[in-house]
Parts: sequence; C-alpha cells; structure tokens
Amino acid sequence: SLEDNRRKSIRPRKMFSFICPNCYKESIKPMNHVKHNREQGKRGPFCSKKCSGVWQSKNKKSAYGETANATTPKVVN
Repeated sequence: SLEDNRRKSIRPRKMFSFICPNCYKESIKPMNHVKHNREQGKRGPFCSKKCSGVWQSKNKKSAYGETANATTPKVVN
C-alpha cells in the first residue's frame, strides 16, 4: 500500500555537528544544508540566521578592503 511504501522510503538524515564561528555554541544541522551552502561559497555554518547576520556585519569588507567597523578614509578636496 501507499503507507507501506512511504515507511520503507524514509531514510534518516545525516547530521553535521559544528561550533558556531560567531557565538561558539555547539550546534547540529542537516548535512545537505551544510553541503549546499559550501558549494555556493557561503561562510559558516552558523547556529542561526541571527548569528550569521552578526558575523557578516562584523566581517564585512568595504570598497577600500578594510572591515566596515574601521574608520573610513575622509575625502580631501
């Protein structure tokens, strides 16, 4: 029956254990999410979207190649 086939086709997800680079908490995410993000060249993995955003704002590069938190050069005419 359809229910039997559903039960047979379920496979447990592989999980990936890591430490968040922003808050240093141990977290777990499905391996397919981690692989997908790595293939796209994204940073992380992070424990949450909030930690991802905080980390990105701290490590953002400006047009001058410096971090965004550094003082920006003043234009002199």
